[in-house]
Amino acid sequence: MNNPLVQLRELILKLPIGLQQHLERVRNTALELASIHEIPFAPVELAALGHDIARSYQITKLVDLAQEWQVDIHPAENEIPLLLHGPVSAEMLRLQCNIDDPQVLEAVRWHSTSIPGMSPLGLVVFLADKLEPHKLNRSARHKKIAQTAKGNLEQATIDYLSMEIRSLVNNGRLVHPKSIEARNYFINLIAKQK
Repeated sequence: MNNPLVQLRELILKLPIGLQQHLERVRNTALELASIHEIPFAPVELAALGHDIARSYQITKLVDLAQEWQVDIHPAENEIPLLLHGPVSAEMLRLQCNIDDPQVLEAVRWHSTSIPGMSPLGLVVFLADKLEPHKLNRSARHKKIAQTAKGNLEQATIDYLSMEIRSLVNNGRLVHPKSIEARNYFINLIAKQK
């Protein structure tokens, strides 16, 4: 039986080149954060490389796979079906790469929105996806959040979610409830630590 990382790399080779490059940049960013925060590299690498494995699929394929694999679909994902790429990617890792680490699967499942109580591994992947070098130059705010992430993953998550939620609201777009719940959870967590 193949190593899960080898199996994942084989799947990645079938993806569009731009997506392959994004996965590598997220991997590198995630491993940098993992090193700073002393999080084991192996699961971080699997989650970072696998987080967008289904991202290039058409919406209809994401919906079909989610139904076929009996993926638990949040009501918000019915309204924003592109968000299904996270849950479908997690299920692909489980079924096709034999990855059963719950933290890896959670990180992949919720990398777009975050969730309350997300593990440090999940926070690293969530932030690395948003702060990889090609996205980092979008704004000074992204760069500030990247600096914050080096010192405090929870605060960086709050800062990113606050920015993203504000943008979505200002543009009249739907906000996934898990993003709001995650932001509130981490605000309360940091308040209790003071």
